[in-house]
Amino acid sequence: MRIETIDKGRSHLRRVVVDGEVASWLTVIDYEMRLGSARVKMGCCAEVNTKPKFRMRGYMRKLMADTVEYMRRAGHVVSVITGIADFYGKFGYASCFPDRSLSVFLRNAEAAVRDTKAAIPCRTRKLRPSDADALRRIYDAATAGRVGALKRDAAFFAGFAKAGQEVLVATGPKGKVLGYAACDKRRDQLGVSEVAVAAPGALLALLKRLVAEGVRRRVSRMIIRAVPDECVAELCHRFGCQWTTTFHRNASTMMRTLDQDALFPAILPDLRRRIGRSGLAGDSGTLAIETELGRTALRMRSGRLEIAPAGRKGPTVEVTQAQLTQLVAGYRTPRDVLHERGREVGSKARRWLTAMFPPQAARLWHARRFEELRLDPNDYPVR
Repeated sequence: MRIETIDKGRSHLRRVVVDGEVASWLTVIDYEMRLGSARVKMGCCAEVNTKPKFRMRGYMRKLMADTVEYMRRAGHVVSVITGIADFYGKFGYASCFPDRSLSVFLRNAEAAVRDTKAAIPCRTRKLRPSDADALRRIYDAATAGRVGALKRDAAFFAGFAKAGQEVLVATGPKGKVLGYAACDKRRDQLGVSEVAVAAPGALLALLKRLVAEGVRRRVSRMIIRAVPDECVAELCHRFGCQWTTTFHRNASTMMRTLDQDALFPAILPDLRRRIGRSGLAGDSGTLAIETELGRTALRMRSGRLEIAPAGRKGPTVEVTQAQLTQLVAGYRTPRDVLHERGREVGSKARRWLTAMFPPQAARLWHARRFEELRLDPNDYPVR
């Protein structure tokens, strides 16, 4: 048995070869992902698979363990994976992204959008390749500070509309692109996977178009993937709607930290802002967070939070790497993690942790698009 790596751009096929035949494989794809205001290098594991005759022999387990180390050596700070429930937790992955959807009743929405006026009237049309730069700017602004948002370039948006999907664009005066919405083409439902706008008029125009499409399909509601603080959700709350939120345990989209020493410097500006807003900036002292990856000491001095030198003494909070990842993603609260650990910490440590790691509405937009950059092991002869 041996493990091979085949590189193609930012996709890296990793496969187990047994007696000259590919047994198990996956593709590591390089991304940049937002963790609040920071962007870090993220390795996505896509198309994780084993041929039926090679299953239950531990090949995928060995490949996954080796791939975690491979991504760490490659400089990835975190990794994301989707798929098999109760499997990836063995390799340090933890659920970090709730599934949220907004069900909008079309009868109410139809009346609401008809009676709502926009300060800047907009029109809608289908996506054109020339819209790519404008859509990228709108997406960047809409996802700024959002945990889980991936960096996208203009080439992504030039080919944004895929099979079974339609992308609508809202334009304002002089044809300026002010927003977009991606929806499915199914006849029996209306699913909207993404909405981002730069002006309220664009949002209203897109919703009018989507409502009309839902009426044409004769469906009673449309389902929008969103989080509660997105502008599309705020508007739909006026129409009459219903939220569905699923928090997973060892399933769905999962994430793990690979490099704790790189993680904390990246998120330090956000930690400082949260401490400042919490009224704790007058505190002083040191708090260390220790996982199986290492120990990071945070020091407050003269109202400023900083990473303390290695070996700095002070109170230490012990958590697993997976728990730390969930705290960073805002998936769980410090109170819940500490309760699970069964550990008591001082009041100052608890205040610091609560301020630094608040609940957040993390969202990984279009997770299924990872599969577009996967590599097929059959395309590459066994060496």
